[in-house]
Amino acid sequence: MKTAATNAANERSPVKRLEFHMSYVCNQDCVFCSESVRMRQYQKRPLSYKEMVETITRKRREGCEHITFVGGEPTVHPDFLKLLAASKKLGYATLLITNGAKLSEPRFAAESLPLLDEIVLSVHGSNSKVHDDLAQSPGSFEKLWKALGLIEKAKKRPFVLTNTVVTQKNINDLVKTINVLAEHPVVRHCLVSNLAPDGDALLHYDEQVVRISELGRLAPQLVEIARSRGKIIRFFGMPLCSLGEAWEASNDLYWDSRTNVERATSHGQVTLEDTWNYTPKRMRFFPDLCAPCPAREKKCWGVFRIYHKHFGESELMTFETLGSQESPPCPSR
Repeated sequence: MKTAATNAANERSPVKRLEFHMSYVCNQDCVFCSESVRMRQYQKRPLSYKEMVETITRKRREGCEHITFVGGEPTVHPDFLKLLAASKKLGYATLLITNGAKLSEPRFAAESLPLLDEIVLSVHGSNSKVHDDLAQSPGSFEKLWKALGLIEKAKKRPFVLTNTVVTQKNINDLVKTINVLAEHPVVRHCLVSNLAPDGDALLHYDEQVVRISELGRLAPQLVEIARSRGKIIRFFGMPLCSLGEAWEASNDLYWDSRTNVERATSHGQVTLEDTWNYTPKRMRFFPDLCAPCPAREKKCWGVFRIYHKHFGESELMTFETLGSQESPPCPSR
């Protein structure tokens, strides 16, 4: 189903990236899960293989070339491997966002890794105490590292990214986490994510959110750690100005347009809905302070609206000038 909200998108050229929310169950229970509400709503309405293969075939005809499997946890869907094989047969480049638990199983890894071009692993601490506490899943850190070991031994090794969602429970471990990841031979790209105010993260926002100024102060050190080891690092959900001299590592600068397909309810009927995202502005906005900023809607997509409601704009600034990515901007209050 295509909604009225996406009519404007239909007038643009087709996007290349498809994010397919194919699973509404998970084998872990992360305290900050942004998908928790939708999972509770649709976990009893799993997607059939027929629905999924018809969707990816249709989106391929529409011009999508890259598919991201999103959950819940995609790997626990009983038809994941079949759908992965069908995606490759259709000519998609494939990316899996996963907690890595299933990839710690040698047989599952052997069947899936040859068909995966990219993997994003959720890593929320440098050790089992921090990671397992946030995942609310004992043994999850151990499984994650087993998965990395199997990836390292694979004949066809996918491009491995990691995603670390920053909360009050792991902010003090963040430098160590990026150190550990940057030293791993398999990991090539680290994403550090500001807490997205959705799902359980929104329900427990006050007790989980980290101030963007605190994360911003760590950003230059994290960039140096990653780059000194030849790794890429990016920051999600952060206003450009909050990253200071590390502004070039803002994920906003590298955003690719995408189409999302996910469960939705329309007129009392559960269906699949297509939406389009041409910018990373979901749940974000520009306070009045940002009005004169030359980075607005060009290289920056603002602050989370809920964050601004809680903390205001005292941590934000405008850029007097914003040059190319080779020359740093000049901040001013």
